[in-house]
Amino acid sequence: MRILGIDLGEKRIGISISDELGITAQGLPTINSVNEIEDLKN
Repeated sequence: MRILGIDLGEKRIGISISDELGITAQGLPTINSVNEIEDLKN
């Protein structure tokens, strides 16, 4: 099972995903934060 990690910052949103065993995680590209409504659309 994979686990998705989300880090909601004021300027950027960080996303990471674990491997299938849940042992390690790798970061994915960050998303620049605009405002809460626009962020939810992305």
